[in-house]
Amino acid sequence: MKKILTTAAALAATCALFGIESVKVLTTLPDNRVITKELKAEKIAPDTTRITIPKGQIDPQCKFLDIIADNATAKKGDKGFWILNRGLLGYFNKDNYKYASAKHYMYLPYYAMKTPKETFIGVIDGMRFEFNVLIDIVDGVYTMYPRWHIADMGFDPYEDITITFYTLPADADYN
Repeated sequence: MKKILTTAAALAATCALFGIESVKVLTTLPDNRVITKELKAEKIAPDTTRITIPKGQIDPQCKFLDIIADNATAKKGDKGFWILNRGLLGYFNKDNYKYASAKHYMYLPYYAMKTPKETFIGVIDGMRFEFNVLIDIVDGVYTMYPRWHIADMGFDPYEDITITFYTLPADADYN
């Protein structure tokens, strides 16, 4: 019995360390003020979490909306990579850089990252035609996140923004 409890406690501690637990939602207003809100992720399976922002809670007047997952960060020198649609792949080897995928051309609606902390893929299930992905590198710290271009749409948000995050095995590669 003691062995079972020890194993269960170790498994619970391991699960607590991995998986997207929360995101920061940054809403940039027309006057460039940024409103930040934190949302807890909904656990829908042992290796799967989901973030949903109901369309009624998206300010149709905002310029854009960024969603930054708590585990979508790395630092220069970390083993791993970031990957976007069409096979765009990068490593953690820069000090300062900014990359933005083409707006509204995310043919495959996902972004993924492998770091020493976690390997995950975020699949965009809602408003998938209105976003791109950015990678900001400042002083060797990488942050990868999707951005929805609300002001460019020309109409109010038409569905919820939903991202489903899947934690992948530690030995997962870019395939």
